Amino acid sequence: MNMNKNKKKYPRISKSNMVMTQGPTTAKIKVRLDERTTVTIHHISALKVWKQKYPDAQVIDSKVA
Repeated sequence: MNMNKNKKKYPRISKSNMVMTQGPTTAKIKVRLDERTTVTIHHISALKVWKQKYPDAQVIDSKVA
């Protein structure tokens, strides 16, 4: 076995290089785009994208498990 101490599977990250990211979510947000179309999104930031294309979009139901 080759035991090389310089290569670590999970290197330590210093606080100055740490980037805060959102963890995986199980949120389901139902959005009505128009009379006939509904979509399910997982991030609230995706709602902003849909609002640009469909200004009348409304949140119907939001579930966070």
